[in-house]
Amino acid sequence: MSRWREEPCGRKFTFSEEASQVTKVKGSGWGNAIWSEDYSDGTVSIKFKIESDGNSEHWYIGVYRTEKDVHDYDLDEYIGCECPHDVWSWKRSGEIHKKGWSKDGFEGFKKGDEITMFIDMNLRELTFFNGAFEVFKFTGLASSVTPVVCFGALNQVITVLSVERLAGSKTLSERSLDIIGDSVYFWFPVHKTGNIKHLWESNQNGASLNADKTTVTNSTSDKTYHETEAEMRHGKYYIEVSVESKGSVGVGFTKKSLINANTIEGNEQTVIYYSNGKIGNTDSASYDQNDVIGSYIDFDKNEIAFYKNEKLLDTVQTPLNIEDSEDCFKFIAVLTEENQNLSICNTGKYPAGVDLMIIDSEQENNFWGYKFTLTPIFKGRNIKHIDSYLTFASAGDRENWRKNYKPTYSKFFKDGIAQQFIEFMDRYLDANSISFDSMLSNTALSISPEELIFYPDLQTLSEAELFNLKKILFNFCSRFQNYFYLFDLHTEADEPENSLMKFIKKAKYYLLSKFKKKKLKPIFISLKLTAELTLLLIKLNHKN
Repeated sequence: MSRWREEPCGRKFTFSEEASQVTKVKGSGWGNAIWSEDYSDGTVSIKFKIESDGNSEHWYIGVYRTEKDVHDYDLDEYIGCECPHDVWSWKRSGEIHKKGWSKDGFEGFKKGDEITMFIDMNLRELTFFNGAFEVFKFTGLASSVTPVVCFGALNQVITVLSVERLAGSKTLSERSLDIIGDSVYFWFPVHKTGNIKHLWESNQNGASLNADKTTVTNSTSDKTYHETEAEMRHGKYYIEVSVESKGSVGVGFTKKSLINANTIEGNEQTVIYYSNGKIGNTDSASYDQNDVIGSYIDFDKNEIAFYKNEKLLDTVQTPLNIEDSEDCFKFIAVLTEENQNLSICNTGKYPAGVDLMIIDSEQENNFWGYKFTLTPIFKGRNIKHIDSYLTFASAGDRENWRKNYKPTYSKFFKDGIAQQFIEFMDRYLDANSISFDSMLSNTALSISPEELIFYPDLQTLSEAELFNLKKILFNFCSRFQNYFYLFDLHTEADEPENSLMKFIKKAKYYLLSKFKKKKLKPIFISLKLTAELTLLLIKLNHKN
């Protein structure tokens, strides 16, 4: 069982809830509690709740490089940058530390927060989350690490909410997941901007920021421009700000190169909505103190839209071209008077009509997304189990299973031919510039023998059998394409393979944790497949 180790530990603690909760109750100075498990492969997500912070900033959470003996740790030593051990940690105040290095300015944690450590030992990465938002990611971890919490004050209490071991040591090159039961494929464009926490850039000329970088205040009497951190090149973004003061202000988008050159105004690739209602030469509704203004940019449609208190005002068509790979679009705010301020609203909610999930770009095969194969297996089940489930189906469905599905499984899926077909279709559609929507609407499949030269298993199939595989794949994609989103797998063609692997791993984590519980399971339960199975078989397979 994954939990805090009661022995050894640092200065006086109490453990409760089967050692899932630890409290510092006695003694001054630092005291550490270490985890009961070490991690050297696979991935693990550990979620904690901060029950009490002891009104002190002196609190760290992170990982040690695993020692040969648990008694080799100095558990009365803090785990910051001057720690004698190799350590990677996050301080309550928002500082990030590892041995010999530290950096501040990040989000911290406090009483009531639910924080997560996502440890990926396949990539040697440690990512901290506060709620759904990523705070910081370490790379280059040691070959084996041990989670640790370091207390610096009395009455600091942390509770383990969940521990989920994901994917084990499964190699990334497989690019597949196992599902018990029916055959499942999905192929989808992806985006994660709905999960981004927007913050103001730290270096703001003529302005000050609050501690969590959500409020910017003009500290001069001059007109000043202020940008957020997110660099926007593809997809869709939506940012809301609350107008906290009176006077003329503006919000919108411009290019990073225009900000650097101080040529923001008067350019067709700058679109700013001012509080007097002006959007370029267009008159719209004015806004004032206490209004909430939403700004939306869609690179697929080359459009920018503005919302006032969640109601759409105007949409501007404008070229969103980026010629330089180092350039990007940025959200920008304009303040014109001293002490004016704007606050970003990171609520995660969006007005009706704002869809950050689905990407419609014709270039999605080149720039967006990746195709996953979920391989069907009968792990822990045999044909007798399947037959028992089929007793609840109609006679026609049972016959359909025995004549069609079962032979197809044996021939195509069990021996990996379907996986090869996915790989072929990936390249085939990209090479022929066929978009996602066109793929689904195209019932014909014209494949020459020469195109299958690198796919020996596919060369053994008849045209009818190839069509059968395509039909299974496309039917699934057509049915489920609207449910797969929030995976940030964006990659450019010239990026190294390991970057793609990192993206794939992130998506696997999402699928195996939140997605399977909140999205996939209800969908499969509510729908019945060809054999009228209620899909008691469907369960994402992972190692605990």
